[in-house]
Amino acid sequence: MDPFWTWVARRIPRWVSPNLISVLGGICCALAAPMTVLANDLRQDSLYFLAPALIFVYMTCDAVDGKHARNTKQSTPLGAVVDHGLDAFCAFTTGIAVTVT
Repeated sequence: MDPFWTWVARRIPRWVSPNLISVLGGICCALAAPMTVLANDLRQDSLYFLAPALIFVYMTCDAVDGKHARNTKQSTPLGAVVDHGLDAFCAFTTGIAVTVT
């Protein structure tokens, strides 16, 4: 996946903050967890496809934010906290969603 993520990182405009990329991925992850639970409760097949697509966007944002920060010289300690904090949040919500279903 690294060549794909490198390709994506090179296409992000320099003015986009790496933290914005992290937050966008976190939002996708936060939406994927309830989609998984709803898919199970409502028996909606479309939600079973939407949740993994959102997780894929989260994974891509998580991989690309650091590459973008290094490419644009925008790496900061706050960015590391945001990135790792959202990673922990996503691991927790995804774990809860899997457990509930």
